[in-house]
Amino acid sequence: MLGIRTVFCLCSILLLGGCSTVTQYPEKGAKEVYRIAFDSSWYSLGDVPFGAALNGFFYDLLQGVGDVAGVILQPIAVQEPNLLVGLQNNSYEAICSLIYPYSYAQKEYTFSNPVLLTGPVLVASSDGPSSVPSSLSGKRIGILEGPFYAQQAQRIPGVLVEKVFFLSDAFHSLQDKRIDFFLVGIAQFFPYLKGSWQGNLKIVSGALDDQGLRLAVSKKAENDFLPLWEQALKVLRKNGSYNALLEKWGLWHLRVDKRWGHSLAVQREQKEKFLANKTSGMVDIVDWTVLLR
Repeated sequence: MLGIRTVFCLCSILLLGGCSTVTQYPEKGAKEVYRIAFDSSWYSLGDVPFGAALNGFFYDLLQGVGDVAGVILQPIAVQEPNLLVGLQNNSYEAICSLIYPYSYAQKEYTFSNPVLLTGPVLVASSDGPSSVPSSLSGKRIGILEGPFYAQQAQRIPGVLVEKVFFLSDAFHSLQDKRIDFFLVGIAQFFPYLKGSWQGNLKIVSGALDDQGLRLAVSKKAENDFLPLWEQALKVLRKNGSYNALLEKWGLWHLRVDKRWGHSLAVQREQKEKFLANKTSGMVDIVDWTVLLR
């Protein structure tokens, strides 16, 4: 009887060991797994109220891209300061973040096209224009105090700039017709779409630069993830799944629209040029009115 029990235990150990081996080393033909790290708090965006929506969108997008590409995309939550460290150590194949692809960053990493755009947009009152006119010359545009928005406003030739200290001041100015549009980062404005100003304000442009959510891989890593990602995402855009996810999670205003997509490479080049010459004053920066037509 003891011999039978011994044999049974040995068989059980072998079976369990076999199961463990299959889990760690998938059989031939099993789907390839790519690990994608991201910061679920979206620290770079600051204290935004739509972090949960971003997480939901990201998880759904990974599922959709994986289904199209025939692979498994596994999300891994990592605090933002450690994202690049893990990528360099091959703890995962890619990261999804708001890190901008400046020239120095492109020496070590390869970036995808933006998945969502988080840059500045133009806002109008609910009874104002539903879109931006082909020329903004002579229009009054409100901006928040500070060098960032002052630089952004200089991209639009011929406008009259009105500086404000608080968002609420700008919104009152829109309603009172003291300004025609307000230039503000989409992340800053997003809470007001569903807050106390709901129904009184509207976004009338897409994002006006290519700041946004994108994927990155290390140049040291040898994997084909980014081409696979871009191709699958192209399919999701074409069949409407990408837009459906934006609608589902209330992120429609962060979409990458064809009108803006064609200019992203130009904008990045111009931004690099500006940063290289910022000590000597403004340089020629891409005219936003080209994007608004």
